[in-house]
Amino acid sequence: MNVSGRVVEALRETHGVRSCDVIVVHDDLDLPVGHLRVKSGGGAGGHRGVQSVCAALGTEAFVRVKIGIGRPPADADPAEFVLAPFTRAERDCLEPAMLRAVEILECVIRDGAREAMNRYHRRAPA
Repeated sequence: MNVSGRVVEALRETHGVRSCDVIVVHDDLDLPVGHLRVKSGGGAGGHRGVQSVCAALGTEAFVRVKIGIGRPPADADPAEFVLAPFTRAERDCLEPAMLRAVEILECVIRDGAREAMNRYHRRAPA
């Protein structure tokens, strides 16, 4: 996961996709469980997988769909937290979020990242 950039770059080259047309879906510790955000460009925010994609593409100019997984407890190692299985309550929040993430991806592809941000950042999370 922390070296996802290699795969993203290989797929980008194989399919002739411009870096600016890449969409990366990833977890985000800074969003509550099940909350979704769309972001176009910007830094990796400490996310090693996104850092890898930025390095492989040679740019930060791609769209991200972030899926909130919440913050780890104060005494927990963030690296262990992101790899731990979800609790039942977290799964219950994430299942509808996955359906909304698909809607967001379709919107980004069809109407662009700005429209997806305008449309989905106003709605309350599922």
